[in-house]
Parts: sequence; C-alpha cells; structure tokens
Amino acid sequence: MDSVLTKELREELLRMEESDQFSRNKVDSIIRHFGIHSPQFDNLKATGKKIDSLNTLRLIEIVKEYGWPGKSLVGYDGSHSAWLILQHSDTTTQGKFLHLLEDGVKTGEVTEIEYAYLLDRVLTNRNLPQYYGTQFKYIEETKTYEIFPIDDEKNVIERRNRIGLDNIEVNISKMNSK
Repeated sequence: MDSVLTKELREELLRMEESDQFSRNKVDSIIRHFGIHSPQFDNLKATGKKIDSLNTLRLIEIVKEYGWPGKSLVGYDGSHSAWLILQHSDTTTQGKFLHLLEDGVKTGEVTEIEYAYLLDRVLTNRNLPQYYGTQFKYIEETKTYEIFPIDDEKNVIERRNRIGLDNIEVNISKMNSK
C-alpha cells in the first residue's frame, strides 16, 4: 500500500479516536455532579451517540476497502484507534468484526488485550458472562462501578495474566477512584 495513503488513513483514525474520546472524557464528571438521569448527561450521551455513529460508518467503509486496519497498515496507534472506535460502535458491528480481531491476533496485527475487551463487550451486550472480566457497569445508587458476571471465574486471573491484563480488583479500584 502507498505510504502516503497509509499515513493519511492512520491520521484519519487518530482524529476519529480524538472525537470518540471527546464526550467520554466528561462522563464521570457529569454523572457525579448531575447524575445519570440528568439533562446534562442526556445531552452528553446524545453527542457521543452521534459521534459513534459517524465513526462506525467510516470504520465500516475502511474495513470494506482495506480489511481490518492492523498494525502493519496504520501502525500500532492507528490500529488501536480503529479498535477503540469499534468498542464504541453498535453491537451488530462489534459482533460482525469480532472475527477480524481474532484473526488479527493470530497474525500479530491486533493485541490480545484489544481482542479480550471486544470479546467481553460482545458477550455482555448479548447478556452472556464475559470471559476476561474487562467490562463494568455503573451503579447509580452507590455511585460505583461493578464488574459484569464472568464465565469460569475461578480461572479468569490465569486468563488475564496470560495476555497481560492487570488484576480485576485494581481495575475496580481505578474505576471507582475517578
């Protein structure tokens, strides 16, 4: 692939990630100050959904044209941006592209951690127990996060360690200290 085109695609994905993170960087603050059922949160959520929809449509076009934008095409940061955009896409798109990330792990184009997060997201969106314990939900009554159920929970630490994920308790602590 032409290196100019690769650079442009990488830069586009990085810009898409920046827009993706715009509303998300404000979520915890808005929830804690105004609540999850506030007009402020509703406005933030609407803005985020619009950005996610636009990013998803563009990501679908990119994948149709180039396949999954892995590390060899757009660099680690560009590929990571594509993954992040997919994480925040609609559940249909996530499920449809999950196999691309699984294949990408096998070829070294995608990290195992990125695949783990997407797999858990797809499973929890389908009301199934997650496999790696990466997904949390916010409990408004206690103003804390808790983890979604985990399949084969007694072996989750081993699975997480194998791919380089840190301790679940550390993650919960980080989430609740925001």
